[in-house]
Amino acid sequence: MAYHDKLNNRASIFVTFSCASEIVPNCGPKINPSYKLALIGEATCETCTPQTVIYKWIILVLNSTGWEEVPDQSSLVNTALTNRMLAVKPGVLAGGYKYRFLLESQVANAGNVKGFSAWEKEVNKPPEPGDCEVTPQLGYAFSPDFTIGCKGWFDDTKLKYSVGVRLDCDATELPVSPTVALPVGQSYNLALITLPVGLAKHDFRVDVIITIRDEDDASSQVIVTVQVRTAIHHKGSS
Repeated sequence: MAYHDKLNNRASIFVTFSCASEIVPNCGPKINPSYKLALIGEATCETCTPQTVIYKWIILVLNSTGWEEVPDQSSLVNTALTNRMLAVKPGVLAGGYKYRFLLESQVANAGNVKGFSAWEKEVNKPPEPGDCEVTPQLGYAFSPDFTIGCKGWFDDTKLKYSVGVRLDCDATELPVSPTVALPVGQSYNLALITLPVGLAKHDFRVDVIITIRDEDDASSQVIVTVQVRTAIHHKGSS
């Protein structure tokens, strides 16, 4: 999809740019700050060729006093600000703020042939923190000992909760439950959960990873460590 803006009446160059979902899938209702953002510009006119068009990207942010240029804009991107394509790095745009990406174009050696296009979008922010807990702190494998609960999380969309476990710091997260979507303000509860036994070298400790994600794909995580022992260790301790 291309985004257009009104051109100066004196200009004879037509400027568009699009959010390149085929390069980075970050073209939803809000920008996901955890992903890259790719924008591609295009300037056309009757007398210009691609070799004669000059591009300039300007990034602005809306704050309490109005639109202001972002300081050190080159540090936010992986491409030159004079490129036809703008690749914004992940993790550099502030959640909850609206950004304006302005593309100015002109024909080399023809200063009065200019055009521009602007695109504005809000950056999504993760759900506001609440509380999550896992009880008890010690349970046993193959036994539905555990209960997981979360409350106080807030966002402007429904929240999706999922639970996984990790047995070692570099191990793959293992899913424990399917994702559940709940209205804002509703607590999440998962009872009678069986967790895998922890590794002996870590004193049978298991990281329970609770992911809270909004409908625009921004997420927060809570990690709670519990012990999951085998029935043999249970008997041996009695």
